[in-house]
Amino acid sequence: MTQRLTFLLTGGGMLLLLYAGQLISNSAGAPGGRTGAPGELTCQDGCHNSFALNTGPGTTSLSSTVPETGYEPGQTYQVSLKIKNAGVTRFGFGATTIGTVSQTGAGNKTLTEATRTKLATLSGKEYITHTNTGTTSTDSATWSFNWTAPAAGTGEVKVYASFVGCNVANNGRLGDHVYTQSLEIKEAGTASLDQLPFVRNWKTYTSDQSIYLEIEATSPTALMVEVLGLSGNVVYRKEVRVSPGVYTEIIPAQHWGKGLYFLRLGSGLDQSLQKLIL
Repeated sequence: MTQRLTFLLTGGGMLLLLYAGQLISNSAGAPGGRTGAPGELTCQDGCHNSFALNTGPGTTSLSSTVPETGYEPGQTYQVSLKIKNAGVTRFGFGATTIGTVSQTGAGNKTLTEATRTKLATLSGKEYITHTNTGTTSTDSATWSFNWTAPAAGTGEVKVYASFVGCNVANNGRLGDHVYTQSLEIKEAGTASLDQLPFVRNWKTYTSDQSIYLEIEATSPTALMVEVLGLSGNVVYRKEVRVSPGVYTEIIPAQHWGKGLYFLRLGSGLDQSLQKLIL
């Protein structure tokens, strides 16, 4: 197998793919589905697997022009990706954006470097990747694209990415290093996930078609408990009041069907999310 490609993980609900080194079969663009996003592989799986993930000498960075207050629905922002790997002379990337709650593509991507990048679609997800022209650089490479934020209520978005630093000397896929990371981008007017005051810890597990929720609180507080389907639809909602100590709630789920769900705890603008599989 002579293909050489790499994928990258950036936060905020987007995915990216990057390579370094000599790109052969995929020098004109990386395939989708290997960005390290939930349910996806990385470029290390079955390909650039000489070394363990995230153990190489290279460094990566992801950034966006989204302000700290979060994205405004419908507004366009720039996302930038960079990989540094001394001695490497060719690089590549691929990317997509994923909603944390929906686990589907979030927002739209448009090119800012038409000769160095291109768009691709796989299984309903939109990716951006390099062109052959966009692979050549020395010691480091940088790409960018515009991201138009999704509709109100989408919530947090993540950019996922997997970078590769390729071994040019062997003219193949051996000796390459793969890196992953993610970037979180919150929606304006909402809090980042996993910031719940007065809650030290909480966990869930499923048994006998029910969801068991345990909340360890440090002070009396009111919490909204919601279960969301894969598309973000709310299938269960209940406000609970907890006291210091451990609170337990049993949620019946026998009529929902098997699949992936999300349990969300909320207190005002603060919220936290966990995945559930029934």
